[in-house]
Amino acid sequence: MIVRRIALSLMLIVCLGATGVAEARVRSSELAVGGGLLIGPGIDLNGGPTALKLNFRGWLTAMERDQLELGLVLPFGLGFSGRSQGNVDISTTLFELAPSARVLVALNEYVRPYFDFGPGFSVASTETVVRIFNLESHDTDSRTSILLRIAVGVEILPLRKQGLVLMVEPVAMNLRFFGGATQAEYGLLFGAGYQL
Repeated sequence: MIVRRIALSLMLIVCLGATGVAEARVRSSELAVGGGLLIGPGIDLNGGPTALKLNFRGWLTAMERDQLELGLVLPFGLGFSGRSQGNVDISTTLFELAPSARVLVALNEYVRPYFDFGPGFSVASTETVVRIFNLESHDTDSRTSILLRIAVGVEILPLRKQGLVLMVEPVAMNLRFFGGATQAEYGLLFGAGYQL
């Protein structure tokens, strides 16, 4: 009798363990992993020139509950801007990296608004060319800033959970802090990606 109860208890434990492993596999298989490219203008709110922004990003949905999803986003940004004043040409190339937390709301199987927030850093490389008659003077300067990224956007999945992802990011704010000064940039980005 005792041996029988022990055997039944062991079978129950094995079955529960197998069920837990199966549930963990199902949950892990439902994790959304993807990547994409967004492009659009970056407007300097401090009066500087508008930049062309390219944003490459990968994302992972780490937790899912009802319509709420939590995840991580790794955006790598490039920016290009330039301006001319008389005989002076100034061009700037910007590199940005800001790992961000993401809160996403699945309104339905196709439309999912999201909010991103995360710190990082940016490096701005500026080249200044001064022309006097037939002579040119080149000067290059580089500046590293602490970056705070805030973004609000919408993912549209025409094929539901997997496949093509269309992205619209009407609020892509970058705040850069350097030497006691703050530079604010507003971006409007559009893009596409693929989700597994």
